[in-house]
Amino acid sequence: MKLSTTNRYAVRAIVDIALFQEKGPVSIHSISKRQDVSVKYLELILLPLKKAGLLESTRGVKGGYRLTKDPSKITPGDIVRIVDGPVDLIDCLSIEHPVLCSRSSKCSTKKLWIKLKNAVDEVLDSVTIQDLVNQQLELNKTANSV
Repeated sequence: MKLSTTNRYAVRAIVDIALFQEKGPVSIHSISKRQDVSVKYLELILLPLKKAGLLESTRGVKGGYRLTKDPSKITPGDIVRIVDGPVDLIDCLSIEHPVLCSRSSKCSTKKLWIKLKNAVDEVLDSVTIQDLVNQQLELNKTANSV
């Protein structure tokens, strides 16, 4: 199992916005520069987050993005599910498009996969964007003191 690059960049972009939005809307160009992700790719990544109501944008010279919710109320799990939908490790557990197999009722491994999916969801939902912001601020402090 591997999270998509889009998901990783989306979480990084949201953390970046949370870090810098106190000074006003965060420009996509500044996010691009700090996160080393192209502006075009960021536009594609941020669009579903905006449509889902997690972000708002302002146009113009001083425009950019702001979170619509407090970072302590947003989890990486929220972002992953907005960008790519539910975390489905195997087809027979898919919520949106379940693939029923003839072995479903007698599959001894199905409970294992359900446990694994629940564990992944739990980890993604156990941390907030504010937690990640705090970790980044600590890393910045450590890097500046070396």
